[in-house]
Amino acid sequence: MTRSQRFQPIIRLAEHGQDEAARRLGEALRVVEAQRKRLDDLKAYRDGYTRRFDAAAMEGMNGMLVQDFRAFIDRISEAINRQTALLAAASREHETCRLGWVEAKARTGALDKAAERFREEEVVIEEKREQQTTDEHVSRRGQTGLD
Repeated sequence: MTRSQRFQPIIRLAEHGQDEAARRLGEALRVVEAQRKRLDDLKAYRDGYTRRFDAAAMEGMNGMLVQDFRAFIDRISEAINRQTALLAAASREHETCRLGWVEAKARTGALDKAAERFREEEVVIEEKREQQTTDEHVSRRGQTGLD
């Protein structure tokens, strides 16, 4: 078995690791997108509620209703702050996964290059072997006088 053949299981293992890193990266991206959508939805909800509050305030409202509106807007703002933190955490995880995928891809690429060098060396060795066999054959023909 040649070195390049013995190297194949290592390359397959590295490729599997790269595929797994790509899967984790894709999942992390989906989480970031979902967290971003939730944040956008919360902001849109708060903005719509604030517009309704402003419209109702223009028509006049009692103090208790104003207090309720403001308390609810505060709760929505707190939810936005929590969601912003969740989005930041998901973004950090995505970046960690991206770096892991880049490393796995580089590792696989380096192993592929090494295997290619092994194959090239094997071709050179085989060509030398064939040339030596040819030279020996020619040499034997010359010694027996079968020209």
